[in-house]
Parts: sequence; structure tokens; C-alpha cells
Amino acid sequence: MKKLRIIEILIMIITIRLTPVAIKYADSVRGYKAYGSEYLLPLFGLLIVFLVETAIDVYKSFK
Repeated sequence: MKKLRIIEILIMIITIRLTPVAIKYADSVRGYKAYGSEYLLPLFGLLIVFLVETAIDVYKSFK
């Protein structure tokens, strides 16, 4: 379970670190400053963590 927590923390760190890169890339492609879905990357990482935890809980309940 400790290994899973480390993976979850890494997922959150990666998505948080990728957000500024995605914002710069989107701004360069658009050619102007706008607010799009690239600001939702940390929430996407959180959603992945919750889905993994839920899947593991469901798997354990069927065991």
C-alpha cells in the first residue's frame, strides 16, 4: 500500500509540473493568452488517483 501512495504522489507531482508547460504550449499555438482545459491538468491527475484507489477497493471487496 505504501508503494501505491508513492505512485499517487508521483502522478500528482507530474500533473502539477506539466501544467505550466501545457499553458505555455497552448498559448504559443493559439498566439494569444486564453484560459482553456490546460488549467485542469492537476484535477485530471487527482481524478486518476481517485479512480485507481476506487478500482483497488472494488477489487479487494470482490476477493
